[in-house]
Amino acid sequence: MAWPSFISWRQGAGVMGATLRTAPLAADGSYDLDALLELVGPATKMVVVVSPNNPTGAAVGAAALERFIDALPDHVLPVLDEAYFEYLPAGSHDGVALMRSGRRLAVTRTFSKAFGLAGLRVGYMVAPPELVRMLGAVRNAFDVNAVAQAAAVASLSQSDELLPPRMAEIASERHMVSSGLRALGLEPMPSTANFVLVPVGSADRAEALNQALLRRGIIVRPAGPFGAPDAIRITIGLAQENAEMLVAMAGALGEVGALPGAR
Repeated sequence: MAWPSFISWRQGAGVMGATLRTAPLAADGSYDLDALLELVGPATKMVVVVSPNNPTGAAVGAAALERFIDALPDHVLPVLDEAYFEYLPAGSHDGVALMRSGRRLAVTRTFSKAFGLAGLRVGYMVAPPELVRMLGAVRNAFDVNAVAQAAAVASLSQSDELLPPRMAEIASERHMVSSGLRALGLEPMPSTANFVLVPVGSADRAEALNQALLRRGIIVRPAGPFGAPDAIRITIGLAQENAEMLVAMAGALGEVGALPGAR
């Protein structure tokens, strides 16, 4: 996998006693697929691509992803983590479509992000039948409860109606938040997800800003566990919430001190 990225893949590898190899990210925060391919060897069993990446929000290109998957040797299982798939703009990669085209991979997605069912914890995987059977033999019998399953099915039945305006609103608010942060002298990374990653200079500054924002009633995510200790991740909320966050950020920066060289 690449790093910084979603920590659960790293933790899972450690729990299973796997040897983890990590590639650096591309300059825009997406997975550097060429660097990742160079790490693949005869003992490699699985390669994970998180796109859009968490915590940076950047996605790999569709054509580049296809070339990457096609270049992997047969003994390697590619896993595409598309937890933020619904936020991708038109023409982006689609792991399920890649599977339908005959490519062998596993795709993981969730109802916790775009569908708003975070508290119900409904994730799912689309994968080759033999892999589904193997995982079915070892998974817990009651991983997802009946209420969560009903909510997920209901969400799917209304996705064509509800998701497009919701995704458009997120994109608009993400642009507003990024512009507001730049006006405060920060440089959020480009994102296709429902959050932005904001480098703030150092791990100490990230924690100081986190605490200053908490005192103002704003919760952000310090990105240290994801491999980016000098950054904070800000989730895009409703317009009023985003405006309140920017006011709080201005106050927090005044308390902590502006970044050296900030505008």
